[in-house]
Amino acid sequence: MPTIPYLPPGQSELPAERFLVFATTGNAVVRIDETATAKIAAAYTAEWQSPTLNVVEEGKEMTLASLDLYYAAGAATSVDISASSDGGETFSTPQTIALLAVIDQIRRVRVDFNDPSVTGFDLRFRIQMILTDIVNIYGYRPHLIDRGDLIF
Repeated sequence: MPTIPYLPPGQSELPAERFLVFATTGNAVVRIDETATAKIAAAYTAEWQSPTLNVVEEGKEMTLASLDLYYAAGAATSVDISASSDGGETFSTPQTIALLAVIDQIRRVRVDFNDPSVTGFDLRFRIQMILTDIVNIYGYRPHLIDRGDLIF
């Protein structure tokens, strides 16, 4: 395994802007498996899964209504975004989201989850993408609906 940080193929130095570091739940930095082509019959070459979105409201049932994703992309591409209500055990059907080629500014794209099954106590989302397409993810903002149920 190469030294950290891992750089995408064809890139010889770190970009000046911020970037995401992929890590496991045990806080270990991991390299993307470049040989992966499918997971549960869905084709992709890279995947990132968010931490729990409703951690501040732990014990409350919430619904993920929508998600704002802030990005810059070197070329027009698309990503697949899906949501989970059970801590990443299962995910909704991925939505393919088109990203515009923008390198000199940060853009926002909104993903609406019109799926009432994305309601639970441990909400997450995942991004699946093609590894050869350079996309900088600068941040995300989930829009949660409080369902008001508490676990004691």
